[in-house]
Amino acid sequence: MEGQRRVAFLPFVSTSLKSLIPKPYEFQPKTLGEHTRKRRPFLSMSQAEVASLFSRTSFTIGNWENGITKPGIHHVPTLIKFLGYDPKPPNPKSIAERLAAKRRELGLTQRAAARKLGVDPST
Repeated sequence: MEGQRRVAFLPFVSTSLKSLIPKPYEFQPKTLGEHTRKRRPFLSMSQAEVASLFSRTSFTIGNWENGITKPGIHHVPTLIKFLGYDPKPPNPKSIAERLAAKRRELGLTQRAAARKLGVDPST
């Protein structure tokens, strides 16, 4: 090996290259879709399995999880059951807030709630 010189760079230190890859569940979810994305790995469920719970496609669940679309109000009761908690617990102070919290809990739009109460939706 004439002409070649071997240079040892810190021969006494063992090195390995790593990159810190965040795990899919190491974040604080803010949206309903993020809560779903965080919960799925703990339940060992695929997007397709979650989609079947909501009678939607895995594409729709992916859109929820990536913040492209949001789950409709009618999905909230099933979402709460899937998560095991309410990601936006109600803290109603007025009658209007109590009505809105109950509507959300039941998964009703304003129009559907008005129909059940027998009042005009603009009320």
